[in-house]
Amino acid sequence: MKKLLIGLFLVSTLNAYADSGDAKTCHVDDRVSDLSAVISDINEGKLQKNLQMNSETLIGLKPKVVLLLKDKYEIVKADCSTIKVIAGEPSESVDIDFTIFFNELVKAVSAKDDTRVKWLIASFKAAPMTAEKAVGSLLVPAPTSGQIADQLAQLLNIKKLSGIPIRVNDKNEFNDNFVLLSDVYRTLGGHIVGELPKIKIDAFRMWHQYSRDPQDFIKAATQSMGVMKYDISPLIAN
Repeated sequence: MKKLLIGLFLVSTLNAYADSGDAKTCHVDDRVSDLSAVISDINEGKLQKNLQMNSETLIGLKPKVVLLLKDKYEIVKADCSTIKVIAGEPSESVDIDFTIFFNELVKAVSAKDDTRVKWLIASFKAAPMTAEKAVGSLLVPAPTSGQIADQLAQLLNIKKLSGIPIRVNDKNEFNDNFVLLSDVYRTLGGHIVGELPKIKIDAFRMWHQYSRDPQDFIKAATQSMGVMKYDISPLIAN
């Protein structure tokens, strides 16, 4: 249930601030729908052309399936160019939607699957995000338990925030051990583009749902954005 809630939380917050504009549509390799046939062709030496798939398809495959593909696949980027795979890893880090990346990483960390954790971090990076979208969706506690927050902080070498109790459920139970989603995004290779929104942020209303003392949370969020070269202090409504 917790994994489901994490997914729903991120999908709702990030989609609420989705970038405008139509994404480029790339050719879909129909063979993706029948990987067993592809693997059979690989084993029999009959595969004539490498399989092509996007990052979302790749990250959703079981690790054993990826191994069976034996590097006989390429990853299609957003601009429809492809990335070669060498020794089980892409020749360059592949952009992927942050929601998907975060959920898969949390699942791997929760399962203590160190091999998959290393593969995820080595293979993917969080796709760029507009400043407006970042302000609306990243300046919140990463939706994980305190234990997973500890593990993420250690794994990604990011600051674990304590002493700022945050509300973790509708029963007003608080947890003072968390990491900011913006810090996770940054350390997973994400970067912010574009200008900040022109509107003021009602910070007390936005963050009161998380913190007993929004001022402390505002300070932490401002510092996190500052590391990514964005000063949100002028946006904070008094």
